[in-house]
Amino acid sequence: MTLAILLATVTAGTACSSSKGEDSEGKAATTRIHLSRAVEYTELTGLAANSSAVVKVTAGTATGGEINGVPTTVTEVRVTQLVSGEIPGDTLSVQQFGNGETIVENSAPILKQGNEYLLFVRPFHFEESDETGLHSITGGRGEYVYDKERDTYRLQGGEDARIPPTLSSSEIAKISRLPLAT
Repeated sequence: MTLAILLATVTAGTACSSSKGEDSEGKAATTRIHLSRAVEYTELTGLAANSSAVVKVTAGTATGGEINGVPTTVTEVRVTQLVSGEIPGDTLSVQQFGNGETIVENSAPILKQGNEYLLFVRPFHFEESDETGLHSITGGRGEYVYDKERDTYRLQGGEDARIPPTLSSSEIAKISRLPLAT
């Protein structure tokens, strides 16, 4: 499957920015990227069906880069539990669009080192035949961060996401029985 997220526009995050990349108050301007979705997920079954694995992870170090001029971040994650599917080992390299200065609107934020997450992932490809060794968060929506106080996972995947905003341990156990992409 080719990259399902299409780059639509790149816009400045501030209305008034100087040529130095600062806003009117002298703060660094934030660039916002708008990505169009090929699929909008309304339930976990659809998200799972487009994922090759669902994993609990702890985020490690991140490195920045770019693809076709779009800033990216690759975060190394340690898999603490394979909920469903198959992965190539006990670590994954998770590719996300954006970085600390560039934000992808209405999508999962960049993984933060030390945080625990539940991720719906799939191999990252430009074309079926290219093996990048990277994984992406399915549809930019499949990112839940662990909330220790409530012992639940909270959705991080965008402002208008229609999938459940929180997942308990029993709901995660049900995910393990959902069919995944092959």
